Amino acid sequence: MKLILSCREFAKIRKNISIDSLRSQKYYRGTLLSILIQKQIERVKRSYHRFLSKLDDIAKYWEKNKKIPELPGLTPTVRVRILLKALGYGKRRIKRILVNPKECDDDKLAYEIFNAVLKDYVYSPIAAELQQAKGKRGELILKNWLSSMEIKYCPEDSIRKIDSKCTPDFLLEDELLIGRRKIRWIESKSMFGDAKTHNFMFNKQYEKYYKNFGNGLIIYWFGHLRGLKNSTTGSFIHSYLRLNLLKMDAILTEKHCNRTRQNDVIVNVSDSDVNCSTKLKGLINLDDLKNADNLISYSDKIISDLRVLFSLFSNGRLVIVYDNKREDLRNFLEKILKNFGFNVVVQS
Repeated sequence: MKLILSCREFAKIRKNISIDSLRSQKYYRGTLLSILIQKQIERVKRSYHRFLSKLDDIAKYWEKNKKIPELPGLTPTVRVRILLKALGYGKRRIKRILVNPKECDDDKLAYEIFNAVLKDYVYSPIAAELQQAKGKRGELILKNWLSSMEIKYCPEDSIRKIDSKCTPDFLLEDELLIGRRKIRWIESKSMFGDAKTHNFMFNKQYEKYYKNFGNGLIIYWFGHLRGLKNSTTGSFIHSYLRLNLLKMDAILTEKHCNRTRQNDVIVNVSDSDVNCSTKLKGLINLDDLKNADNLISYSDKIISDLRVLFSLFSNGRLVIVYDNKREDLRNFLEKILKNFGFNVVVQS
């Protein structure tokens, strides 16, 4: 599948992309999702400030209709943030409410907030956790590869002690030849490298690395535009962790999956004993996931569990074991995983 795109290909994908159109024979799901997320971020940046002058109208609309206004260009969580600001909530309280909607004064509003958090694959606390996990996964792939090649390096944490303002992810002790390029540092980016992103990051980070350490390499794990200076997709690294990052597969299974691989993360959300990486019991304590009142009363626990679940993606493919008597739980998890861009495979 293609990871290096022409400007024309990129523009065509970006124009038509949506969360429901991530399946493709030509491009990895992770690539399409990354392009979509970056598109949504740009839309929010263009739209956000024009609604700040309409806070009174937004508050009045909510009080009259008990609905969140459309607010075009904003994602569900950002719309909620604007509404809460319009209703007089401060920044710190808004931050708390997004991870615990039942702290809100209004039950109807709490339900709207909870739904927004479960849908927003860009700005919700769950989305932030997943993006961090992708970043950690990229660094893990590189660490494993450098170790396997016995290449000595100074990691970012150690570099920061020397110079906190100039810290590539990996500073190599000796020059390394990759292709025809000799490099001294590697930067890992779990995103698609478009021209705007690359130029912004060059001015913010890369230029300092060049001046201080010499030539380097930027790995855009989800691909990049053709012709970006010193950029690569990491295709020289043959890794299951890399392939799964690109494919964004997640497994839902009634029993322990017999086709697990090294670095798979087995997550048990059932009552049965399963040899697994972690156990999340909070979700299974709900009597009826379809009951709105029940959902809100457990909303903080559900959001917390989902953040933990998505953070585990940093270590490998998610394999989630659920109780075969809990079809409602399986449907709920399948819906959430798809909301955040995963390709969900259900095994019985």
